[in-house]
Amino acid sequence: GFASDEIPDLDDKSSPLLLKLRDSLATCSRVAGLRRLACRSISHEDYLDEQQCDKDSFQDLLRKVASCASVICTTPETSANSFFEPLKRTSDVVVLNAAGAMGRADAINVWGNACRPCIIVGDWKQMGPTLLSSRDTFFLEDDYCQPGQSCLPRNRFFPDGEASILEHAMRIGQPVWHLDHQYRMAVGQFEMALEVVYSEFISTYSCDESTELVHRPLAVEVDAWLSSEHGITSPKGKSYPAFFSKPGSCWYHPPSGSRYNEEQNTFALNLVRSLHEAGIHKSKMKVVTTYSDNKRYLEDLFRKSSFLDVACHTIDSFNGGIGCIVIFVLCVNRVSGPCFMDDSRRLAVAMTRHTDHLIVVGDLKTLYSDEKGTNSKGSMLAMFQWLSRNDRVVVVDDDAGGDDAREMRRKRRKFRKSQGWRPDDSSTDS
Repeated sequence: GFASDEIPDLDDKSSPLLLKLRDSLATCSRVAGLRRLACRSISHEDYLDEQQCDKDSFQDLLRKVASCASVICTTPETSANSFFEPLKRTSDVVVLNAAGAMGRADAINVWGNACRPCIIVGDWKQMGPTLLSSRDTFFLEDDYCQPGQSCLPRNRFFPDGEASILEHAMRIGQPVWHLDHQYRMAVGQFEMALEVVYSEFISTYSCDESTELVHRPLAVEVDAWLSSEHGITSPKGKSYPAFFSKPGSCWYHPPSGSRYNEEQNTFALNLVRSLHEAGIHKSKMKVVTTYSDNKRYLEDLFRKSSFLDVACHTIDSFNGGIGCIVIFVLCVNRVSGPCFMDDSRRLAVAMTRHTDHLIVVGDLKTLYSDEKGTNSKGSMLAMFQWLSRNDRVVVVDDDAGGDDAREMRRKRRKFRKSQGWRPDDSSTDS
């Protein structure tokens, strides 16, 4: 390496291709200025003024460096551009990571048609490929959906598009190895997700030695704070997720079709502030919520409170991400109902993306009821039952408000002769 102290110097054990490239660059006049800049012989200003490398020479250098690489990491879309395409076609092995969220077309774009060895890694229990047209529906006559009326999807093939390459490989009988040994999360933090989503692995599940609390001081700090401030303790040798029941008011935002809950957002901010005052750095915490509008409210709230180091995400954007401490804001409550959050795949993402601790903010009574008044069963109910059974619930208050998602009617597009599908301006949201 030329510049960074973090990059080790090349020696006899380094790649022969890199050694050969280094020797050739030492006498190459086309990149002489760039080499002096990397060696810190000249300043960046001098490089721009006098010895700047031309674009063609710089791109040629990048291709030579990439051709020496043992591993190249990229996205399916990026792998198809003019720079990576030749490298992709000549690679010996293809590894598809996060394949549970990768469509088959993207996977084939990377894999190609040469039957190269391919390793597919992913979680089929978490969110699959995103297909925006799957929610686009219409009605032939009425503007709104009537009770008992079924709508028609514009994309009739969306179920096929939502099947990931991982699901496809499993369904056609390819050999699959299930990793049932936990390496990432502190011991105890995965047990809720294990019972709610991954129950088939309960009998074989095990934890690595690196997940024990002696190696996870951050999990111990959060557990100590929960015990001293709110009186909830985890079993000895384990660290369990915690739940704060704060219903708030979940409001529907007609322009975007999204939702927000100001009370739960404010409580999440107070949690972050309290943890920070207890000695936990802000950068160790991330906030995940269910709706894009609620995420924007959270970002604005944290910005005004000078907590810019705390990143806010939706479940969709956080799929595949990792955070030390994750504060999950459900946004929904008993008035709105669980909406699309009563989905095991979304809950699986929310419950498994932390390494040290998970804190959930929501309403413990967020459940749908049928006409007979009995609660329907689902993943969210299973999560609430686990938290209640293990004494991990702190009831902040019981005041709930907002609007009921079951009574909301979305504006639909109407088919008009000689005009096709047009927005119906006469219809209004209830």
